[in-house]
Order: sequence, then C-alpha cells, then structure tokens
Amino acid sequence: MLDCEEMDKVIDDKWGSEIRDDKVYVTEDRDISRILLKVDHEIREFCLSDFSLSLKKSVNQNTGELIYKKVSFGDVRAIAFQNKQIKAFFDYYLPIRDYRKRGLLKIRAFSPYITAYLQWMDDIDQSVNSFDTLRSIHGQTVSYQALEQRIYKCFEKLSEKLSNPQFQKLILKSQKTSDKNYKSMLSYIDKLFDRKARLLVVRVDLSYKQAIADVRRREQLGMDEHVSEFEQVKADLERLLRHRRHNKIFHGLLGYIWKLEYGVTRGYHYHMVFFFDGAKHCHDVLIGKRIGDYWNKNITQGRGAYFNVNGSKCRYQNDIRGSVNYSDTEAKQGLMYLTKYFSKPDYFMRLELPKKYKSGSKQLYRTLGKGQVQMRTGKKRGRPRKSGHLGN
Repeated sequence: MLDCEEMDKVIDDKWGSEIRDDKVYVTEDRDISRILLKVDHEIREFCLSDFSLSLKKSVNQNTGELIYKKVSFGDVRAIAFQNKQIKAFFDYYLPIRDYRKRGLLKIRAFSPYITAYLQWMDDIDQSVNSFDTLRSIHGQTVSYQALEQRIYKCFEKLSEKLSNPQFQKLILKSQKTSDKNYKSMLSYIDKLFDRKARLLVVRVDLSYKQAIADVRRREQLGMDEHVSEFEQVKADLERLLRHRRHNKIFHGLLGYIWKLEYGVTRGYHYHMVFFFDGAKHCHDVLIGKRIGDYWNKNITQGRGAYFNVNGSKCRYQNDIRGSVNYSDTEAKQGLMYLTKYFSKPDYFMRLELPKKYKSGSKQLYRTLGKGQVQMRTGKKRGRPRKSGHLGN
C-alpha cells in the first residue's frame, strides 16, 4: 500500500487534469480526488478518545447551532473547533454533499474509510432532520444542545464501525486486491522482457467525443442507461483487441494492459499500454496515432476520441514511453510507476461496474486487464540476461 504522500502524487497524475489537443484542462476529478484522499487520511487517524466538539474560547456561539447552520443552510464559514480533525470532518462535508447531489460520485466505489465517512454524513443528515422534526413539534424548547448530543452519537457510531473486526477485514481485503493487481502487472512486464530485450511502449487513451461524454447529459441517466452505455464501451474494447490478430497496425505486438475509468468530463475511457517488439518497431508516435485513428473510425464509427500520449509534449511524473531496454534501470522505474498508476488508486477510488448473472451465479466485470504472454518454445540462444525483476 502506498503512503499518503506517494498516493497523492499518483492520484494527482491520474486525475489531476485532462489533455485534449495537447492542451491541459483542469477538471473536477482533480478536486474530487484530492478531497476524498484527505477524507481517507482523516478517517484513518480518527480516534474517539481525542475527539472534542468544543469550540475555541474566542467563539461565543453554540456548537450545535453552528453545525446546524452549516448542514442545513450550507454555511460556508469554517467552524472554529479546538480539534483540527473534527474541523476537517465538517470542512469536507459541503463539497462532498455537492458532488453527491450532482451525481459526480455515481458508479464509483471508494475505500472502506471513505465509505465510512459517507455513512457518517448520512447519519449527520438524519440527526439534523430529526432535530427539525422535534422543533416543529415542540418549538424552541428543544435546544441546540440536543442536536450536539445527537452529533456526538454519530461520531460514536463511526468509532464503533472503525474498530469492528469485519471492517478491518474489509480494509485488508481491499489492500490485498490492489497489491495483487500491482504485482501481477509487474510480473507480466517481466515476462515480456524475458521474451524480448527491448520493448517499444506505446500509451494511448481511448475515449469518446465530448458530446457523448458530456457530464450534464450523464447526470440525467438512470441505472439502466448507465448499464447500456457501459455495455457499448465494453464491446468497443473487445472488438479492438479481437481485431489486433489480423490488423497490420498491431504487427509485432507482444502484450498490452488496459484500464477502464470514468471521469466527470470524459465519461468512460480506457488507458491503454501496448508493448511492441523493440527490434521490429521504433516509430512509437506513429503507432499510437494509427491505433487512435483506428479506434475513432473503425471501432466506434466516429463516436470515439483519443489522446496519443507518445506524441504529446506534455510530461508525466516518472514518464515512460517509446523504446525501453531491459538494462535501463531508470526506464524500469518508470514502468513500476506506470503499474502503480494503473492499480494502486483502485483501493482509494474505483469504477463500480454493474453486476451480471449467468446460470444463476454472479459474475463481476473487470476494470483492469492484460494480454497473454506467449511463452517461447525451445532453448534460448545467447548468454542469459541478469536484468532483475521490476518488483525487486
């Protein structure tokens, strides 16, 4: 599992911006991911014994009343809690509530810690609604102190959840899944290097035109429409990968990794990494363009869009593209970062796909996949390479 600082770098690289026509555009995905990462960290550190709803001495207002104004009326002013952690809980409350109301957190699943925070938000909303009901019946005799007590119980409930053994097992399972995917991809790239000493790495983002992916249109979609849209996206990738066997564009292709994601602006899109035989190909920019054009014209019939990462002037952290030799230690570090980029943020925020049923049993769609490595038959020629594995 990545530490918070390293995760922040990966997430900022992954969701920090969107690139169209070689220009960088900041999207709401950046703000959403940054806030949710902070929430994940705050929940990890939460301890009820350190908890206090007390206000700073310079504040004369009642704590319950201030919280009520923020939750009920969207009062953007910060509440001057003595406890910085509790202050953060309510600072994140309004923007996350806005994201939820606008449907920007739809079809996404979050880390157990973030999910616990969202449940805490629901408990706070319910407490405020109950307080409103009591006041409508009994009037001002119901004091804000009663609301403060209800809010304290919400934090008690959160603390009980975090210490529950089942919750701890859920965290461990989520981390193991992320680590398993990471190690699996490292092993996959190692096997490609076992086949060829030099790989040509081509990165292409495959997506859909702005009018199709427009967030305002997708906010109105029901679940059935989301499922239908996803099925089409899934079929497009399957068609692309199926056609690679008989298409000269993919001549010399050794393997590939794909990652399906969902963005506020871009909707569904794929991050693709293609690994070609570096002894047969050197024009990575041209290959990326050909794959993108084929996606647009042939696979999606004009609905598609693409971004040729290899042909872009924009640089990424630990950037890796083009020719990579098995002995290039720095390039291998870039490949390790690339696998983190693909796998690690899934623990924190991932696409939640619809469930399918076949013969009465539940089957899950995948958001991450890779090709099969064709193992070499017969004896290898030449002296064995001592390159070391990516994971070491």
